[in-house]
Amino acid sequence: MINKLKIFTFAVFISLTSLTYAQLDAPWSASGPGASIDDAGSTGTAQMSYFSPASSGAWSFSAVASKTETIQLEYTYTGFHAFFQVRVALDAFVNGSSFNLVSAGPVNCCTSPSGGFTYTGIVELTVNAGDTYGFDMSGSHGDRDRRLIGALTVEKIVVDSDGDGVLDDIDVCPATHEGAIVNAEGCTGLDVIEAACPADADYKNHGAFVSCVSNSVELAIEDGLITEEEGEEIVSAAAKSEVGKPSKSNSGKGKNK
Repeated sequence: MINKLKIFTFAVFISLTSLTYAQLDAPWSASGPGASIDDAGSTGTAQMSYFSPASSGAWSFSAVASKTETIQLEYTYTGFHAFFQVRVALDAFVNGSSFNLVSAGPVNCCTSPSGGFTYTGIVELTVNAGDTYGFDMSGSHGDRDRRLIGALTVEKIVVDSDGDGVLDDIDVCPATHEGAIVNAEGCTGLDVIEAACPADADYKNHGAFVSCVSNSVELAIEDGLITEEEGEEIVSAAAKSEVGKPSKSNSGKGKNK
């Protein structure tokens, strides 16, 4: 399902040079009259182009999602669909669900897309592993110049959804609050301690759990993720917990009534 759409003008696009890009799913595949793949995505950029001596055509450029995630794709669609009664359309899609990004024309010389066009923007898609997603293009004209020429370039933008300073593609803990003190994997001290000493693990006894927490707290303090005062509170809470202790139902077994 496509849950958000952002379209930037070309001027704004130029100002986005500080964006960070990630590896795309690959390979991307292209279809349609005169379509060819210039880059299947293995370099981090996917690009297709087409040249068709016709008055109308439709093309598709797509990939298969390797995992479930929300992705932001930056696209640049350029081309030439002659001069008279020119139409251009661009849709983003996930499986059978599509959303229109560009719908221009019919126009005559020489207002874009007549005589050439460039469309840039960013679209956000939510995909599940195995979903086919990408872009559909179409165009037509009523010109004696029977040429449909186009190229589409796609790149994946990396974002920091939780605002902790760690980009999503390497963020192991994606739900930390903005401004939280985190490690290189985007996890807070408490996240690290809870991962090292989960409450539902099978501990030998309660002391083993408290010892695990205490050791993890020391490491978190050394890494600057928590203060000593916070560490003392965490160890105190672990000591007061029931983790590792025999359950009340088991503690009464074998006793004479």
